[in-house]
Amino acid sequence: MTKAALLLVTLGVAVGALAAPPAAFAGGTGATAGTVANSGTAATAAPSLSAITLSATDVLGGTSVTGTATLSASAPAGGVVVALSSDNPAAATVPAGVTVPAGSLSASFPVTTLTVPNPQSALIIGTAGGVTT
Repeated sequence: MTKAALLLVTLGVAVGALAAPPAAFAGGTGATAGTVANSGTAATAAPSLSAITLSATDVLGGTSVTGTATLSASAPAGGVVVALSSDNPAAATVPAGVTVPAGSLSASFPVTTLTVPNPQSALIIGTAGGVTT
């Protein structure tokens, strides 16, 4: 599943954060990607990524913003790794990933905005795959 937040960077100022709505999860039988097997019984869905949000809607380019990856349910033992990327690293950068610790619903990560000469946007993307416990 992929979720994203839009970060607009205009003349060195980031304005706006938009969380994408959660996508529906289609469950199945047996252990498949996005599920956790339960000792040979019916598989239960692993927590999915419900949102990527940003702490600020108006910042100067060159400053850090705090991003948050939020799951649909608490992370199981071992946590959930959320892969992160920016579709425009010239305007905003993020670490390669963040781990939501076991028992938690979310984890924070830094988003660094960069000064740009003209209006630009950066889509901050989070991806959470299957979780094996």
